Amino acid sequence: MTRSFLFAHWEGGGNTPPMLAVVRRLLARGHQVGVISDPCNRNEVEAVGATFSPWTRAPHRVDKSATSEDGQIYVDVTVNGVNTNRAIFGATVVYFPNALQVVNDVACGTLTSTGSVSGGTATGSMIATQAEQETGSATDKIVTPGRQQYHPSAAKFWAVVTVSGGVPSLGNSYNVTSITDTATGRLTVTIATDFSSSGWAGFVDVTLNNITVRIAGLSVGTPAAGSCEYGCITAAPAYTDPDSWYVGGYGDQ
Repeated sequence: MTRSFLFAHWEGGGNTPPMLAVVRRLLARGHQVGVISDPCNRNEVEAVGATFSPWTRAPHRVDKSATSEDGQIYVDVTVNGVNTNRAIFGATVVYFPNALQVVNDVACGTLTSTGSVSGGTATGSMIATQAEQETGSATDKIVTPGRQQYHPSAAKFWAVVTVSGGVPSLGNSYNVTSITDTATGRLTVTIATDFSSSGWAGFVDVTLNNITVRIAGLSVGTPAAGSCEYGCITAAPAYTDPDSWYVGGYGDQ
């Protein structure tokens, strides 16, 4: 069973490597791991693949130099009239709210929202990234409107184009910058957000009254990453303007 772990850690030099070793083992077993620590430990924590959150409200070190300590993570404590000099961490009342804030900010994948869940916004590791959408295998992530199109099953662009008097007009569309009347029976579509390469799959359909359409497809070899030319050929055979074009494409962006 996959679990979520949050390590509340302070930079003490020798205590960091053992903590990172445990984090690595947990990550290797498929668990979600977050670490709240001094800002100076961000690179080391993120390098092993864990989610990092810095101490902000609590005392913290911004680097590991001797001068950065300066008593930030210690407070003077007096017990039975005896000053014990400095105690690590200081008051729990300072650190606990900071750690609680991290939990509420989805440090380990717990979903939170601003406003109600039905009308608010959510952030954090439970939200699917572009890479996770492209992989398309996670079953424990939330898909957002701004990233759903990155899934392999989603069309990356589509358009409905009507033709009147030989002039095409762009109707309803998604991710299409413009269309060009290349020639009779030929239409070039320019994509707004390009594919990552020319290795994407295009589709096309046409409507043409009272004429049998022999071929309607990509008319100029391999499409480019950001555009494609389509052709409509009748049984004559000859390029002929259809009444409407219906085009789109699937692939990686």
